[in-house]
Amino acid sequence: MSSFNEPSNIIIERKKVIDYLLNVSHPDGTGKAKLFIQYGFHPDKWEDFVKNVIAHAQSAKIVLQFETPFGRKIVLEGILETPSQRKLTVKSIWILSNEIPILVTLYPVRK
Repeated sequence: MSSFNEPSNIIIERKKVIDYLLNVSHPDGTGKAKLFIQYGFHPDKWEDFVKNVIAHAQSAKIVLQFETPFGRKIVLEGILETPSQRKLTVKSIWILSNEIPILVTLYPVRK
């Protein structure tokens, strides 16, 4: 997908990763944070998490997309490579703002 082809244009905020996606104390994200940490990710190495999420976005397939007042929302599903060398199937939610993908959230797909 062309919006995800240029990694430098993809926005994944440090705060979202550290304070939410990899924060086991976050009331809404505890479960996913614990899982991501079990797969080898760590808040101190949040940049590695970002690199892997970008790679996921570039290879994942679009499973849903629609317009919102904030821009086009895109749901991707695919593999997230992990530091533990185990693959994790995840969905990621993005908003395209002026064709720039901004990560909203990411969660594991239950099998």
